[in-house]
Amino acid sequence: MDNEIFTQLKQSVQEMKAIERGEIKPGRVAKINEPSLAEARRALKMTQDEFSTLIEVPVATLRGYEQGRYKIPGPVRFISRIATRNPEILLNESTHRRAILDHHKSRRTTIKVSPVRKKTKPTPQAKSLA
Repeated sequence: MDNEIFTQLKQSVQEMKAIERGEIKPGRVAKINEPSLAEARRALKMTQDEFSTLIEVPVATLRGYEQGRYKIPGPVRFISRIATRNPEILLNESTHRRAILDHHKSRRTTIKVSPVRKKTKPTPQAKSLA
């Protein structure tokens, strides 16, 4: 490695450590302004249950995301951006998905199961007949 490049790299690491310790301020700070998941859900006018179905996560996980207990994964962050910028895209997808699920549910056959009968004690009258 070139001596000059190594010296610059070493200075960068020392500067990074000084910033972490709070000794100096960083030259610039990049802030990413992402909408919250709750804002995205409200933009779609959906309940937590409906929104969790749309993004295919359990309701409890969605609540954890909204309350900041869990880190929101990339695909879910992407969906929240779409929801706040162009909610109609997700609403169309949601409607389409519901129609498909309803269609599949209607095609499923149900099996009727007769109830299990409990064994009863014979009555005194039945004992006399036996």
